[in-house]
Amino acid sequence: MYQEVYILVPCHSFEDFPTHHRGDEAASLLSCWSAMWRPELIAGTGKMPAWARVDSPPDELEGRLLLIPLVSEKDLQAGFARRAKESGAKVIRKVTDRDEAIAAALEGLEKPDNLDEELAADFVALGYCYLQTELLTRQMRYSSNLDEVYFSEKLVAAAQSAVIGETEASRVLLQTCFDVLAEERNSFYPVDSYFLDLTLCASTTLGALADELKNSQACNVVASGEVISQLAATHPDTAAQLGELLKAKKCGLIGGEYREGPLPLYDPETLLANFQEGLAAYQKHLGHRPYVFGRRRFGLSSFLPQVLKSLGFHGAIHATMDDGKFTHSTQTKVAWQGNDGCQIDAIARPPLDASTADSFIALFQRLSEAMDSDHVATICFAHWPGRVCPWYEDLRRIARYSSGLGSFLSVERYFAETELPPYHDTFKDARYNSPYHKQAVIRRQNGPISAHRDRAVDNAKFDAAGNIEAITALVAGHAGPKHDPHRSWNEPSEATAEPSHADAAVEAAMNDFAAKLPRRNDSPTPALLIANPFSSTTVAGSETDQLSSLPGGKAVLIAAEDKSGRHAVWEAPSCGYAWLPDGGSPPSGKSQTMIKDGILRNEFMEVHFDPITGALQSIYDYKSRGNRFSQQLALRLPGERPASGARYVDPDETAVYSIMAADSIDVVTNTPAAGKIKIAGRLINTAGHTLAQFVQLYTLWRSSRVLQVDIDLVPHEEPKTEPWNSYFCARFAWSDGSAFLYRDQHWQRRRVDTKRIEAPNYVEIENGKTRTQVLTGGLPFHHHVRGRMLDTILIPRGETARSFRLGIGIDLPYPLQDARRLTYSPPPRVENAPSPTPGDTSWALHIDAKNVIITSLKPLTQGEQVVGYSARLLETEGRPAKGNLRCFRNVGRAALVEFSGETTGGAKTEGDRVQFELQAGQWRQIDVYWE
Repeated sequence: MYQEVYILVPCHSFEDFPTHHRGDEAASLLSCWSAMWRPELIAGTGKMPAWARVDSPPDELEGRLLLIPLVSEKDLQAGFARRAKESGAKVIRKVTDRDEAIAAALEGLEKPDNLDEELAADFVALGYCYLQTELLTRQMRYSSNLDEVYFSEKLVAAAQSAVIGETEASRVLLQTCFDVLAEERNSFYPVDSYFLDLTLCASTTLGALADELKNSQACNVVASGEVISQLAATHPDTAAQLGELLKAKKCGLIGGEYREGPLPLYDPETLLANFQEGLAAYQKHLGHRPYVFGRRRFGLSSFLPQVLKSLGFHGAIHATMDDGKFTHSTQTKVAWQGNDGCQIDAIARPPLDASTADSFIALFQRLSEAMDSDHVATICFAHWPGRVCPWYEDLRRIARYSSGLGSFLSVERYFAETELPPYHDTFKDARYNSPYHKQAVIRRQNGPISAHRDRAVDNAKFDAAGNIEAITALVAGHAGPKHDPHRSWNEPSEATAEPSHADAAVEAAMNDFAAKLPRRNDSPTPALLIANPFSSTTVAGSETDQLSSLPGGKAVLIAAEDKSGRHAVWEAPSCGYAWLPDGGSPPSGKSQTMIKDGILRNEFMEVHFDPITGALQSIYDYKSRGNRFSQQLALRLPGERPASGARYVDPDETAVYSIMAADSIDVVTNTPAAGKIKIAGRLINTAGHTLAQFVQLYTLWRSSRVLQVDIDLVPHEEPKTEPWNSYFCARFAWSDGSAFLYRDQHWQRRRVDTKRIEAPNYVEIENGKTRTQVLTGGLPFHHHVRGRMLDTILIPRGETARSFRLGIGIDLPYPLQDARRLTYSPPPRVENAPSPTPGDTSWALHIDAKNVIITSLKPLTQGEQVVGYSARLLETEGRPAKGNLRCFRNVGRAALVEFSGETTGGAKTEGDRVQFELQAGQWRQIDVYWE
């Protein structure tokens, strides 16, 4: 039996205790410290464990147990370990695992027959509590006021009771020790502090969740609706257990979405549908929905607070446990303010990793920071089920005895019972840096670019189908067939995405619309029927070769033909249609064609091309001087890396771009209605080696401010594995280096001040006089280079798509509208039918505030009878909006409705108008009922 137990530490006091170590050194220090507190050792020595300086070890060594952690090895005197062993001491060195340290300390000792191992583990936890309390006391600038004599007496008595099997008596004495430590902490911070356990769940970790739920301390399960559905299918007993704990309020639930996809890249309706499907999955499988939003993967934006509040969430975790960057707050609990001014309570500091010793060796420092600066002292811990380090288990045991270090709470109780945050934080979108592109390329996932593009296009088709179905129901007066409401979630992955049903949904909606459109009694006429699902007037052009001659009618602005075919520019009102009957006439002889001397032009722009390279050399307008914009294709490759130790050089400064070489420039279409130029060529390096072949088709329609660019690119070489430094791209340039950049996120205009830009719809360059837009067509990743250049990434390493569509807009007043039409517009439907009763054009709904769009339109029904409609309105330009929502029937009443279904008030109505008022960036739902 030992006479004393020591740990040798390289410090002079608790003030300079070596808590700065990480990794194995931190684990070794905590393991050695904890091992001393086994009740067998305390009862055998009759003393409280002690520590000594490694450079001044105890003089008397016989019968001593000496634990020497890795942090002390470099300060250990040469030969001391041998002298200690020769003097009759037992020395434990170079251990990092706590169980190994305990086993080594107890080796050779008689094992008590009646010792409760759970109780023994509580003693070890007390040792950790003692260390952190003493360190915390000094970190908070106080001297220890612990009565060491009393504490030691109770500790030894508790240990002696434990080894002889007097478990209950030992627990009472052990409780006294924990109470004494709590009293010491309360002397300088007499307010509660809290721990939040975030147990992360994925499909691969569900088997370990059952054991995690048995823990007596409150945990909070972080899981998406998809993961909960998998849990119910593969581990139904665990799902039932979780449901019971949630019902009893012994466990918390964090989540909200069905799938943790690339949230910042979602359009508003996809984002909302993801939440609604997720909440339904939680309710179905657990009988309980989450009221606190959180996710494991990166996914934050300033758009979220208003969506969460409208869906009935009470709080949020403003942190993710994935790669990527986001802003931390100076407070743990804050009011997270969204871009529209809406606020939701949130935890705004990242959690500690509960599986590593790094988080626990200096836990006192995080506690001190929270106690000093937070109005609610809080620390979050994140971990996978069953994967925690021993000191986290100690913390749970400590919490069963005392709240001296903190109490574990469910997130629901935390947000409901702790004080409301007096501080609010507005986390700018520019401070978020997502890892999606980097992860997809490095992991060699399918379609690192095209998966996002295809998702955006599919969901645009679902939006169009849904709006056309709603318009049909409003016109017909009764509900018709509906498409599958499941939207596309696909993103880069190793698995092949399921086939899309979006085209079938659009076709079915168009067929029903054509069938129920009121018709005159005249003879059937060949015509094109164009449905406009957008809440703004559409002016666009179409190929009309399906007709035997040029189309006519009031909706046609101009129609013409040449050897390439027939073309027409038409206008369709918002949420309405245009009817283009056969039998129109060509424009008068005075109308000029769109291409002359190789220059493509309409009333808004002139487009010049370089005959040698084939690049878009310049775009001129008719109001300002100088070149507005240029565009070319390029392969970017990393330049030479600086030598080790040399000055840092921005990769943009050394990057190498290929050169374009044109093989042919051909005029495809040249009429007063449309002009198309096709340029074919190669991308070459400075040595003349071909890196890729390309074809670019530039299309410009009369009356359009958008130059459409269709790109076919066939690489001969693959980019390097540097996602943001090597790729094929469409490269844009402008002359004013002081211009501001804006982009869209969730269909709202945002200022850009980072190099790496995520913009699924457009990037805008504004210099105060002009606004030039790159319409991205769903291509999300762009790189701002050298102040006045933008690379839209087309083909990084691993991308298989070869065809892309972009647009260049000149002074678009509301670029989102044109960007959405570029992403997808329903094609004209060929008919041989009587003309519509309302005429060549008509509309169902109209908004007079141009910075507001309808994101979703649905009929409201009683049985099969349509009694009104539901519209979600979004402000897109970042400024307040006030206006009228008009429909073709008089309105009886209108209600403001949250996304959860709760009615929060009414809207003023007059005749066929519903008045609305939106804050900048606000998204609201209005339910409108007929008279």
